[in-house]
Amino acid sequence: MNFTLHQIARFGGVLIAMLDKYVHKSKEIAARKVSDEFFILTLEDGTLHRINAMGEEIWEIINGRTTVREIIKQIITAYNVEANTAHIDVVEFIQSIIKKGIIFLTDSHEEIDTVSADPKRNL
Repeated sequence: MNFTLHQIARFGGVLIAMLDKYVHKSKEIAARKVSDEFFILTLEDGTLHRINAMGEEIWEIINGRTTVREIIKQIITAYNVEANTAHIDVVEFIQSIIKKGIIFLTDSHEEIDTVSADPKRNL
């Protein structure tokens, strides 16, 4: 995994730290595909988020036992994109939905009883 200094600086060092974190879905959301569009509803504030195709693919991969690094590898294969492009796209998407309380990261793949939507905890 090769990154330019600009890419590392762009993520403020968060990129490297989050690669081996496990990704979990919040229990405070509802996700549905309607026709050919995918939506996630955050129950806390009632916001409906429209998710693009790559985001939907990432959503399907997230199971609490998959790391960010593993998600990136699967996206590289599924979309036949360069590693650096996949890294940037996946990390940006994951960071954006962490901030919305849709997912959270942990150091372990063990079952999580409580859900934290605090973005500071998850970065």
